[in-house]
Amino acid sequence: MVYTRKQGDNRHSFYSEVGKRQKTNTLQLENDLHLALSNQQFKVYYQPIVNLKTTL
Repeated sequence: MVYTRKQGDNRHSFYSEVGKRQKTNTLQLENDLHLALSNQQFKVYYQPIVNLKTTL
């Protein structure tokens, strides 16, 4: 979506239902992540990255 007001005069913008849906989905994901973080719903697992050729 283009916000013409920020771009100045004599600009055009086009409405896109797909763009609106994507923005809504992104906003919902961000809100869900903030909520999960504030409710301490994340678990951190350590997974080492090793090179088997040099480790063995």
